[in-house]
Amino acid sequence: MLAELFYNFKASFRKLLNGRIIFTPITPQFEKNLDLNIGYDHLVIFENLVSAFKEASNLDQKFERDGILCNHPNYDFYILTNIFDILLKQDTVTVLDIGGGIASKYYQNQKYLSSIKNLTWIVVEQKHIVEYCKKNIFAENLVFQEFDEILIDKINVDVVIVSSAMQYFDTPYDVLSKLINLSPKKIIIDKTPFIKQSNDKKMLQKLPTEMYRAQYICWFFSIDKFKVFLKKQKIVEYEEYNLKMHFYAGEEWKRFILSIGTSSAND
Repeated sequence: MLAELFYNFKASFRKLLNGRIIFTPITPQFEKNLDLNIGYDHLVIFENLVSAFKEASNLDQKFERDGILCNHPNYDFYILTNIFDILLKQDTVTVLDIGGGIASKYYQNQKYLSSIKNLTWIVVEQKHIVEYCKKNIFAENLVFQEFDEILIDKINVDVVIVSSAMQYFDTPYDVLSKLINLSPKKIIIDKTPFIKQSNDKKMLQKLPTEMYRAQYICWFFSIDKFKVFLKKQKIVEYEEYNLKMHFYAGEEWKRFILSIGTSSAND
């Protein structure tokens, strides 16, 4: 009971802090003076991932996301709908979860995913996170791999999830091209910032120190440039959703669900 009350207090506190995440445009001069030692692969972020995962494991039906405990219920029905739609046509489904941390999306939706007998959920993460998960998580249908491993293995994938991840890659369009080349049925790009400008904008994201001290470079994507990229990749069928997220003047946070290898156009 006390653990539950303590969790609810922390969850409410962190929700308030989310509004204090700061994005600052990076100019060439500003970039020269950046402390690049505090990045997405910094030890403090990993320690918070592990700490939140352990705490969530001790609380029934709770999960962590990006090192922060999250309230229940919070199911992602866009992901679940696409997975179960595929299962109407075949008996097995393989999900590739890019930047999935310690399988936070899997545990977030475990209530529904647990009913799928032939599910393989592959989390793609940095080396130190993969090593930790392989030693400490033994769920039968969970697999942890580095990005290069999935390209070498040329695995068959049905659904690719890129949730709040694409903006943190150094070369995001190269990564997305490689994911498209895996020929999944669906690619779900979620919680990704876009701007109504002709070029992408490089930003510095800072978290409130009350959460944990971290800052990292991310991208705000030109919506026009992104759609031109999709067209060049011959992806003409997709769903686009605006999300109720806002941190920096002028950006829109979106969800795209790409259908690979289809021929009907999106209006």
